[in-house]
Amino acid sequence: MTTKSINELQEEVIEEFSAFDDWMDKYQMLIDLGNELSPLSEKYKVENNLIEAVKAGCGCNATLLTGYLFLLQTATH
Repeated sequence: MTTKSINELQEEVIEEFSAFDDWMDKYQMLIDLGNELSPLSEKYKVENNLIEAVKAGCGCNATLLTGYLFLLQTATH
């Protein structure tokens, strides 16, 4: 298994989103990608994980493992 660098992953994301000229299309892609994720475990649906600026009540959880930052799925509370 080959591990991609953060720069390689970043370039993939930039390339994928550059296909869209309209910001609404980019937002829709994010929504579609989020809808493909498994639901966030209930143990992470706590006040500390709530993203305050998002009215929909979304949250996420980040974990640092062996020097890498992992963001768990966002979820509606």
